[in-house]
Amino acid sequence: MSTIKIPQNGLPQGLNNIPFGLVFILTNPEQGITSTTNQKIGAVISIAGSLGQSHIVYAIPVDAPELWDCFICKVKTKEGDQVLVADKDSLIEMLCEFWGLDYAEAVKKVVIKDRYKGHMTIGGESHPVRIPVPVIRKQEKEETEVGSTLIQCITVHTKEGELAKIEDILEVCALYGIDIDPYELMDIHKKVSKKERKTHELDIDVIPGKEDWKERVVKRTIDIIITDNAGTKHHITDLSPQSAALYLAFILFRDGDGIKIADLKTNDEFYNLFIHICKRLKSTNKLPDPKTLWKNANRKRGEIKSAISKVTNGDKTAELLWGIEGEEGKEFRVAGATDELREKIKKKFDIE
Repeated sequence: MSTIKIPQNGLPQGLNNIPFGLVFILTNPEQGITSTTNQKIGAVISIAGSLGQSHIVYAIPVDAPELWDCFICKVKTKEGDQVLVADKDSLIEMLCEFWGLDYAEAVKKVVIKDRYKGHMTIGGESHPVRIPVPVIRKQEKEETEVGSTLIQCITVHTKEGELAKIEDILEVCALYGIDIDPYELMDIHKKVSKKERKTHELDIDVIPGKEDWKERVVKRTIDIIITDNAGTKHHITDLSPQSAALYLAFILFRDGDGIKIADLKTNDEFYNLFIHICKRLKSTNKLPDPKTLWKNANRKRGEIKSAISKVTNGDKTAELLWGIEGEEGKEFRVAGATDELREKIKKKFDIE
């Protein structure tokens, strides 16, 4: 029997927009990638090896416990684009459709290694769940970079665009036979309108340490602080030094104009700024080359976003203002950063 239970409201926002050509494992956002996740990734790679196929596997955190540890991908069918959701018993069937293989023939070639037997089976009564992807108005899309982790991006928000999203949601509800009464929408509108909005400000404190005699620079320790409208200071403590350096580089780059993620591997100006900050932070070693920086950028963006979410108790406004966010295919930046903050960072890190 299938263990897959699609949430009553359908797939979490964003999962309909996953790119073709990739397989994703859905994870608990409070745990991130665990040893179990790695084993599941290994199971997909093992199947790919048995069938002579390529594999690109990533993980996506979702706020839907029913879907944790499930596998998903997007495929094109005669009925239109569909998202396939599989459990360990239907994984092979999902991958066969993903690769365009005959399941009956392919399953004969799959050998399950002992270390993966708890994470996949040859199959049985369980089959992948098919979720039709609603036809959405054409929007500008950036090609997904191979080697980068999918993290949902913010888009330009307009009244027309948000109304179009509401219309798309209602179309999905109609597709699944979910009846939405207009008065229910009015109640939601009233509830949202009355909700208190928190505000947050970001600041940094840089503590100088000893001089590094090899680099001939003073090593610093950085404290990134988010202060809410009640005056409570929340210290971000979960960032690695390189993630902190990337964060500051995005705040500073061309006075906050931002940079496309795809350009990180070729833009010397941004890379030199990142390295300049890294060399002045404690515990930064094995500095990445530009291509490695680009490959890891989205993972580090996720690390920054999670750290902000943690200290603000999941405040979405704080994440959008103080995370490294942007419209797909365009420049990413820290939207809430001020000129005053940039000048402070420049002074603390000897940046002209």
